[in-house]
Amino acid sequence: MKRAVGRGILLGILMATGWSLAFGQRAELAKEEYDQRLKLLNSRHKDFYLHRQEKERQLRKSLGAADEIRQQRKLADQRAEKLRRAFVRERAAQPTPEDFEPQFLKQVEARERAMESERQKYVRQQETLKRIRESARAIPEDEDAGLADPLETLR
Repeated sequence: MKRAVGRGILLGILMATGWSLAFGQRAELAKEEYDQRLKLLNSRHKDFYLHRQEKERQLRKSLGAADEIRQQRKLADQRAEKLRRAFVRERAAQPTPEDFEPQFLKQVEARERAMESERQKYVRQQETLKRIRESARAIPEDEDAGLADPLETLR
C-alpha cells in the first residue's frame, strides 16, 4: 500500500508538475494572446478615432466650401438680377411696333405712288413706240423674221 500511496503521490506530483508545465505554457500563451488582443484593441481604438477625426475634418471642409459656394451663388444671382433690371429698362425705352405703323403706312403709300408713276411712264413709252412703228414704213414680217426670201421670186 505504501507503494500504491507512493505511486499515487508520484503520479500526483507528475501530474501537478506536468499540469503546471502545461499551465505555465498556457499562461505564457495566454499572456501573448492577451498582449496581441490588447494591441489589436488599442489599434482599433486609435483607428476609430483617427477615422472619426478625418470625417469631422472633411465635414468642416465641405461646410466651409458650402459657405463659399453659397456666397458665389449669391453674387451670381445679384449680377443676374442687375442685368435683368437693365434689360427691362432698355426694353421699356424701346418703341413698340404700333409706334412704327403710321410711318410704315406712309412708306407703303409713297412706294405705291412711285410704282404707279413708273407704270404710267412705261405705258406712255409703249404708246409712243407703237405710234412710231405705225407711222414708219414697215418691212414685211415674214421677210423680217427670215421666213421668206424676196430674191427667190427673181430666180
